[in-house]
Parts: sequence; structure tokens; C-alpha cells
Amino acid sequence: PITLSEWLDREGYTPAYLAPLIGVSRQAVYAWIAGDSKPSASNLVLLRRVTGEPNILMHACNVCAVCGNAVPASYAMEG
Repeated sequence: PITLSEWLDREGYTPAYLAPLIGVSRQAVYAWIAGDSKPSASNLVLLRRVTGEPNILMHACNVCAVCGNAVPASYAMEG
């Protein structure tokens, strides 16, 4: 899996660019990256569509965007 921050870096986008594509504030995207909050289920669906990453992680500590559980760094989930 790739983190949201890694995806943004790879694509050359900022949270401010991504936010309106999902319909949230840039502060919400920053909070997801920092691990301060999680996207709602509907925003997660949109985030997956926009990024093309079905197993995207919200932040570097590898917390699953689906269930919120910790994911081992070596974990590779099939899409």
C-alpha cells in the first residue's frame, strides 16, 4: 500500500489540489495525513477513485483507511 502523502508526492499534488476533487477542505486532507482524523466511508470511496489506489493508507504509521487498525509495514494487500 501507499500512503496518501506518498501518493501526493508521487503525483506532484498538494492537499489543497486534492481536497475539492473529493469535496472536503484542505484541512481535512492534512488531518488525514497527520492521523488526526479518518475520512468518512463516502470520502474514502471518492479518495480511492481519485487516486486509483484501492488500498491507500492515510498516514505513515500504516493505519488501514478501511478499518483503522494498524497495518504491518511489510503488509501488501491485493487490490
